[in-house]
Amino acid sequence: MMTQPEMVKLALQFGTKEKAREIVEVQVKEMVDTLHYDEAEARRVTLVNIGYYSGYLDHETADKIMDLFETEHPVFGREHPTPQEAFRLGRELGEKMRRRELAKKESSTTPES
Repeated sequence: MMTQPEMVKLALQFGTKEKAREIVEVQVKEMVDTLHYDEAEARRVTLVNIGYYSGYLDHETADKIMDLFETEHPVFGREHPTPQEAFRLGRELGEKMRRRELAKKESSTTPES
């Protein structure tokens, strides 16, 4: 399996959506064959990971990657937040996840009527 940086580098070398799709398909097949993911989940995970990785790149490269792979950052979408905005968005996401986890725990400990 390739890492996100390896997939991105290869896609940038060729610079086409067709090559990016081919890279994703190879990754998906490997995830299905070795990790026993179903195809849809393997594709979703691959594209989310590429989108996440794009957040570490300069804006121009990130935009190019998101276009080639037809994906976006899982938290920021196609935006490029400032460090302060990114911190705020990350904190908000963490709080949502915590509330969801607490709600799940409460519902599993509540006696059935």
